[in-house]
Amino acid sequence: MAKKILNDEELFLLKNWADARLLETSLKKLRGDYKSILAKVLDEVHRKHAALDRRGIVLDIDEDNDRERDTSNLGLGKSTWPSSDKYVTGFGLMAFHWEK
Repeated sequence: MAKKILNDEELFLLKNWADARLLETSLKKLRGDYKSILAKVLDEVHRKHAALDRRGIVLDIDEDNDRERDTSNLGLGKSTWPSSDKYVTGFGLMAFHWEK
């Protein structure tokens, strides 16, 4: 038996290309809207606590890992605290999910 070039999910997307592109565009806009909402929350926290001057927003932290897909992280800290490029040392909401 010949090896399949595309898996079943990819074949489905190809057969429904127009709808898949529309969904992709909608999800990109939705992620931007969510990020904007979270930025406003962080702006308000920073307004009340100016010392927390470092922030991080990560949506869909690992899009290649189904176990962690659709989770988001939000962090606040001080720029003087050691942090990685991806995560902020300080206070955070980790692995939260968007629901209705």
